[in-house]
Amino acid sequence: MTSHYASLWRLSVVLVLALLTAGSARACVLCEALGCASCAVAASDGPGYVLQGGQWPQPGGDGSPVTITYSYNNFLDGGLRDPDGVSVPADFLRSVTEEAFGLWAAVAPLHFVEVADVGTQVFTTNSFAYRDYPDDSFGQIRMNHRFINGTDAQNGMPAAKAIAYFPSNGRHIGGDIHFDNGDPWAIVGTPSEPDVLGIMTHEIGHTLGLGHSDLPESTMFPAAPRRSGLGTGMLHPADIAGVRAIYGAGVGSVTPLLAVPEPSTWLIAAIAIGCLSACRRGG
Repeated sequence: MTSHYASLWRLSVVLVLALLTAGSARACVLCEALGCASCAVAASDGPGYVLQGGQWPQPGGDGSPVTITYSYNNFLDGGLRDPDGVSVPADFLRSVTEEAFGLWAAVAPLHFVEVADVGTQVFTTNSFAYRDYPDDSFGQIRMNHRFINGTDAQNGMPAAKAIAYFPSNGRHIGGDIHFDNGDPWAIVGTPSEPDVLGIMTHEIGHTLGLGHSDLPESTMFPAAPRRSGLGTGMLHPADIAGVRAIYGAGVGSVTPLLAVPEPSTWLIAAIAIGCLSACRRGG
């Protein structure tokens, strides 16, 4: 990775999309930074969390398993670039996304399963064209990138970094996540150079039915906490209480389409192949 990824931990602005109708939505930005009276943090449903935007079907009730599919539309095509202008590697984006899903799956019975994505334009409304796609065309949670508003410097103020749609936004846009490809995406995040892990964890929270928290330490705080690369993701107790208020307590899983063996697995396999080869030569 490039040398500019220094160790930092900061907060920034995240844009969150809230449903008004099936075909249109209202964008919400950080009120404290932009003076947006219409997008204040809603009254808490519990200590530090807000339930907003519905939930994914859970026929068995709280605590029963919930399977939620996810897919990558154009998210891995190199359109997200780091502060040096280099495309963020697809394998890194996959790993970060899986870690973010894993944080939520570790505290609630949510089973995230990757599925193939047919690839479409990035839809910003629940249009007829979008709804015409069969349900198996992509995941319920879908990762995208597009230009939203660019950098903080271009805007002259803290700018939105990503958008998420609640489950209640309906078929198919409910669950979609959009990252701003006009922003530089770092491994170690700063206010103006966000990291994928911190923002992804926050946006997934919205796709599960969580609104903004009033606790600055919470993942669901309007200014999503920045993280420092793989292995640094975390949830605040308020985030955990919030997702459990929706789905109950439990443990889920993350199942990617491309299972990458751990380094130790590769080593064991290499040793086994070497031994087999030596045995054949010896025989």
